[in-house]
Amino acid sequence: MVSNPKKKARGPLLQLVQSLSKQEVRYFKLLAGLQGGSKQYEHLFEAMAKAGDGYNEKQARARLHSAGLVPEKNFPVVKFYLEQSLLRALRLFEEGHSNDSKIHRLFEEGKLLLARRITDAGLKKLQQARKLARDFERFAKLTEILDHLLSYEGRSLHHGLKAIDYMDELYAEKHWAIEQLKIESHYHQLLHRAYVLLKTQNKNRGDKHYENQLKQLSLHPALADTSQATSFFSQLFLYHTKSLICSIENVHPEDALEYYRKIMKLWADYPIFKKDKPEHYNVYLSNYLGKARENRDYRGVEPILQEMENQKARTLNEQIVQTRNLLYNKFLFYMNTGRSEEALLLTNEIEAKVEELKSRNTGFGDNWEIIFFYNIAILFFHTERFNEALRMIQKILDEYRNSPDRRDIHFFCWVLRQVIYYELGLEDKLENIQYYAEKKLDENARLFEFEEMVFFHLSKLLKISPGSNPKKLFSKFLEDLENKNERYQLIVGREEILIWIKSKLTGRKMTEIVEEENRVHPPNP
Repeated sequence: MVSNPKKKARGPLLQLVQSLSKQEVRYFKLLAGLQGGSKQYEHLFEAMAKAGDGYNEKQARARLHSAGLVPEKNFPVVKFYLEQSLLRALRLFEEGHSNDSKIHRLFEEGKLLLARRITDAGLKKLQQARKLARDFERFAKLTEILDHLLSYEGRSLHHGLKAIDYMDELYAEKHWAIEQLKIESHYHQLLHRAYVLLKTQNKNRGDKHYENQLKQLSLHPALADTSQATSFFSQLFLYHTKSLICSIENVHPEDALEYYRKIMKLWADYPIFKKDKPEHYNVYLSNYLGKARENRDYRGVEPILQEMENQKARTLNEQIVQTRNLLYNKFLFYMNTGRSEEALLLTNEIEAKVEELKSRNTGFGDNWEIIFFYNIAILFFHTERFNEALRMIQKILDEYRNSPDRRDIHFFCWVLRQVIYYELGLEDKLENIQYYAEKKLDENARLFEFEEMVFFHLSKLLKISPGSNPKKLFSKFLEDLENKNERYQLIVGREEILIWIKSKLTGRKMTEIVEEENRVHPPNP
């Protein structure tokens, strides 16, 4: 196979065209059609959309000129006008789907009407914006709207003597909104601290400054006294922060899942935010499933997967993210709960979806594609479809050779390939292949203790005489790995090697061992 060449850099206009969903393209063309007649920027749009990553501006310019669609001298202006038309269409499209856009539009229209002394209509718009901002907890925007209402009332005394009571009401709401914004911002700050500590724990664990930061965060008064967290987003950030701290400290990891159950209940208690922030909701659904896997607690997972499947995306990027999260979580659920046949059926859908997105000049991205293909390889390995596993491993090694993403997976594939060659009985070739794999890992500074241990024991297994029982060697292999369990805890591939060795020692299928080790809680309540 040929490795992926580095993609040619795309200009912002081409990226914008490629980012559009079908609904957004339809809306753009509808707006263009309202102007009547065929327009030059439409021809340029079609040329860019059709060519995708293969778009060449010089060639497109000459072709459109020769076809009489876009004269050469007009091209820079047409290109600029296409960008402006697309952005305008997207702004208008968002107004119908985004509460932030609705609030902003009502606020601006209200100000405009008041400035022209169209008082009742202007105030009505501002009150509508005020209600939406309050309902959807846009506290910063709410204070801005209230300030404008106060300023107008102070100038006009629209309510006469009752203006005093009315302005007191506005100020009380403003003070409340400022306080809510302050609390929400504070919990958001704590969440960001927790996120940084989680992402840097492998590198900094044991460092004095890191441990002090973690201690300060875990003992923070705002996490102990939660009475102030009354808004949706404050509670969301609070529970998320507590869940991350539990994951970092790893003393009671099951508590991290319990906080995520509170997060799921919070979304259920505030259904308006599911429609308001569907992309955020989808991320939290996926994160919940990740926590369930970490705790091997699959109770209630299937309804969450169904909820993910029912989500409606608004943009192409949202569609891609939702499809990716659903396929990933469903696949791992089937794989870890003994539903191997359903997982195997899903592999075809995953591979087809990756190819479809690539053909449309989009994609999940190298990082996620590698993760998908790696998990498929592991499924084939567990189900003893070794040739299929080898195909997926080779796909990663060949097609993503130059990708900087997930090098940990890439390098473990060299190790896993050796195990598969052993299973396929290719002992005559294995020593030379193993030497090459060791050399490749060493060149990339990836031949670490774990990899060296696997290669060492594979070499021992190759040297036993035909007909001999290898169980003693596998027992020693398992003993050596388990002695390093704590140090190898986060190494990609450790679980797979352990499962393979246990299968060899017990004579049981790897899928049985996987299901057993994930059976802390049954899939259904």
